[in-house]
Amino acid sequence: MSGTLSDLGIRPLDIAESEAGSHPDLRHVLSESINLRDLAEATDLVQAGLILRSSQVVSPTQLKKLGVKTVIDLRQAPVLCKADAHNMRQSIIRTVHGAVHWLKRTIKRKKARIVNGSSTSDFTQLLTSREQLAEEAAAPCWRCTETGEEQYGVHAQVYHVDLLPGAVTLFIFAALPRRLQLKVIFLKLTRRHPEPVVAAAVADPRIMGYSKLYQILLKRSKKNLVSALRLLLCEDHVPVLIHCIHGKDRTGLVVMLIYLLCGVPHSVIVRDYAQSESLLREGRDNRQLLNMPEEITTDEIIASQAHIMESTLDFLHEQYGDVTAYLRHAGMRHAEIIALRRLLQEERY
Repeated sequence: MSGTLSDLGIRPLDIAESEAGSHPDLRHVLSESINLRDLAEATDLVQAGLILRSSQVVSPTQLKKLGVKTVIDLRQAPVLCKADAHNMRQSIIRTVHGAVHWLKRTIKRKKARIVNGSSTSDFTQLLTSREQLAEEAAAPCWRCTETGEEQYGVHAQVYHVDLLPGAVTLFIFAALPRRLQLKVIFLKLTRRHPEPVVAAAVADPRIMGYSKLYQILLKRSKKNLVSALRLLLCEDHVPVLIHCIHGKDRTGLVVMLIYLLCGVPHSVIVRDYAQSESLLREGRDNRQLLNMPEEITTDEIIASQAHIMESTLDFLHEQYGDVTAYLRHAGMRHAEIIALRRLLQEERY
C-alpha cells in the first residue's frame, strides 16, 4: 500500500471537512462565532486587537466588526484549493523565489565568512524587515480569499497551514493499537469512514489521549507551526484570526507558543486552554454546532482539561528547554523570534 495516510483519508481531527475538500473558510455562517476570543483577554502581556482565536464556526459580521485582515486556517487545505490554477501558479513562483532567496543568502554567508571569519551576525539579521521575514511564510489561498470577499464581504486573506500533513498523520496512526489500525484500514477498504474511530481513539487517554497528540504535533509538525507564526511577522496582516475545527487543539498549540514567547505564566496558559471546553459546550447546548458531525461534538472530543496543557508545557520544556530553543530548533531565526515578540507586545497607535 503506497501513499500517506492522508491519501487514505485518515485525518483524525478533520472529520468535518468534506471528502471533496470544498470548504470555503467562512462557510459556517452563524450569528455568533464559537470559541472566539482575543488572546489579550487572558493576559495584558499580549497587545489587544492583534490575535484572535476561534473554532471553524465563525461569523462574517464579527470578523468585519473586528477588522480581521488575515485568517490562518490550521486544517488541511481543500482539494479544490490545491487544484486552483491561481494557487498552483503562486506555489510554483514561490518555490522558485525561495530557491533563489536561499542561494543568495548562502552566497552572502560565505562572503561574510571570508571577510569576517564568521557567519552573518544576528544583529545584521535583525535589520531585515518584518515583511522580508514574512516572505518565508505560507502563500494566501486565492480561492478562499475570493470566496470570503464575494460571498460574505470579509476582506481578509486566507492562509492554509496544515498542522496534520500526511507524514504527521502517519505518526498518529502508528501510535494507535494494532487492532484499531486494522479496523481503520478495513473501513477504508470497504469505503467507509474511519475518522470517527480515529478521533475517538485520539481523545481517549486509555488509547492515546490529547497529551500524546500534542507531543506528536510539537515534534513532527514544528515546521508548519513556525509557518503559522511567520504569518504574524508582517504588521499588515494583523488583526489575525487563527482557527482549526474546535479552536482548541491545533489552535491551542499555536496560541501556547505565542503566550510562551510573550512570557505569559503557565497557569494563565492552562486556564485559557481549559476555557475552550466550556465555550464549546455552550455552543453545543445552544445548537450552534449543528454544522459539525455529531461524533466530533461529544464531551470527550471537545474536552480541554487543564492537565493536558500542563503536561504539554512540561513536555516542551523537558525536550527543548524553553520556547525560544524550540522555535530555533524548528527553523525560526533569532531575528524572527525577536521581531515577533516585539510585534506582539509593542503598543500600536
